[in-house]
Amino acid sequence: MNVDSAWTLWLHPFRSWRELSRLRGECDSLRSRADRLEKRLDAEESALAESRRMQNQLEQLRTRLEEDIDEQRRVNTEQSKRLTEWEAASAEMERVASQLEKMVSLREKMQHMRSEYEERIARLERQLWSSRRNGLQYARCEDGIPDPSESELLEPGESPFAPPLPIRMAPDRPKITPASDDTDWLLSLGDL
Repeated sequence: MNVDSAWTLWLHPFRSWRELSRLRGECDSLRSRADRLEKRLDAEESALAESRRMQNQLEQLRTRLEEDIDEQRRVNTEQSKRLTEWEAASAEMERVASQLEKMVSLREKMQHMRSEYEERIARLERQLWSSRRNGLQYARCEDGIPDPSESELLEPGESPFAPPLPIRMAPDRPKITPASDDTDWLLSLGDL
């Protein structure tokens, strides 16, 4: 029933009451539904606010993680560079150690040669002293000449009468012969 005028209310009070009751029930139902929707809207707004807060936190966390990743990449690059430098230094140290071992070996050889030379020099000095002290006994003709094989100055297999080898200090220089024609004035100069 539609209530178009006040006369309708006066003429049909029961119908009007029923209509009013129905409208009141509908209004109460709509009011309770509106309350539920308002509560739901409040809950949704609260959830949305919480979601935005979490999204902000996630954005901050993502930003921090990206910064950490960038820092880790930088550290990784730096460590890689240091590792490369360390490997190069290690290779250089191995090379130096190898050279040092060679030098130590050479030094040991030189020490051995030095000790041999020192022993030989000492032996030769003793022999020279011995020959000077005992040389007087061979100064007389009746004593004779000592046997060369008894000499301490000679190594086994050496001969005391072998001719000495000539010592060449520098190679001979070629002689310049004067040119047959006098046109080359540089070559025609003689000894000054």
